[in-house]
Amino acid sequence: MLCRDDIERFARVCRTVTATPLQGDRAYEGEIGTYNEKRMHMILKRFVCEDESTHEIPIGGRFIADILCDGEIYEIQTGSLLPLKKKLAYYLENTDHHVTVVHPVAVEKRKIWIDVESGETHPTRKSRGSVQDELSELVYISELIETGRISVWLLLIGEEEYRFLDGWSRDKKRGSNRYERLPVEIFDEIALNSPEDYATLLPDGLPECFTAAEYARAAKQRMGRRVYMALAALTNIGVLENAPKRGRAAVWKRRTY
Repeated sequence: MLCRDDIERFARVCRTVTATPLQGDRAYEGEIGTYNEKRMHMILKRFVCEDESTHEIPIGGRFIADILCDGEIYEIQTGSLLPLKKKLAYYLENTDHHVTVVHPVAVEKRKIWIDVESGETHPTRKSRGSVQDELSELVYISELIETGRISVWLLLIGEEEYRFLDGWSRDKKRGSNRYERLPVEIFDEIALNSPEDYATLLPDGLPECFTAAEYARAAKQRMGRRVYMALAALTNIGVLENAPKRGRAAVWKRRTY
């Protein structure tokens, strides 16, 4: 649970970084890979640790850790967790560090459309999101999480997403390009360190044994690939286990600890 000081500090970091013009994307190229930084990434990194001497620390000549502080590596991942898998596997195999993956979840979001000709902006109404929307992403690193050396720190934020009106549809929104995402406030945090912690993310009203369709209804998710990805992630982490089928339908069961 975040305290008032944390919430105020997050707001201060947002104001400071947003007011600072970007000098182009910063990149490190070569054997250690390429690293590009946007304001969302910068804000979260400074919120986790404001001491910039701990930022962007080379690890083993191949990768750059976002933060290395008191023996802990923090990796800020604002998008899909898939690109992080190789980096995390390298840390586990070649270092003794514990790793925390910091991932923002936009529980409140406003899209702002940018007219590419006039530069005018057109904000939309706020929409709501949930942690359930992000559970499917955990499948990419779930087998690494099972080692016990990787934790996940979810930051529940409000964000503004700026997109150009340059898409292929009549209203120019479909197929449009995103310009930037900016966090504007933080509401809460969820620290995931053990299977018991991940179990708290299961939706309310879910029976002990359930099908994918029942999970989707409880989580208020559209039935499809992402539901199965979330169930696979929670199974790999140790929250769920497979149970006898109901006819042709696969069934999952909560694990007891």
